[in-house]
Amino acid sequence: ELEAIADELTAAVGLGGRARRLGDPAERARKTVSWRLRSTLDRIDREHPALGRHLLQHRAQAEVYALKDNLPAAIDQLQTALRAGDGDFYQLSSTEARLKALRAQWATQRDKEQRDKDDSARGPNRR
Repeated sequence: ELEAIADELTAAVGLGGRARRLGDPAERARKTVSWRLRSTLDRIDREHPALGRHLLQHRAQAEVYALKDNLPAAIDQLQTALRAGDGDFYQLSSTEARLKALRAQWATQRDKEQRDKDDSARGPNRR
């Protein structure tokens, strides 16, 4: 019940906390599209459970990006996986741990690139 109340309160507020106008055609269209999308995804989850495993699909895509050394894309996929909300506790925990590791790896890689850039700007004989 608390989740349903929170969803209703969230739906009542627009971007930046601005109030939504009641009866506004754009608002009605937004609600219709949101409802249709949600109901379609629910139906897909029921009819084809494998297609509904968004967390695992994004996690797998993240690993492909990580293997290709595209860490920003891998991090983005893991963040999307966590937002999917369809995994169990173990899947969510392991995805969070992998995201933390990739963020640390990305930070180390950026720091090394920055140091290399600074060293090359100083010249070959200056340290």
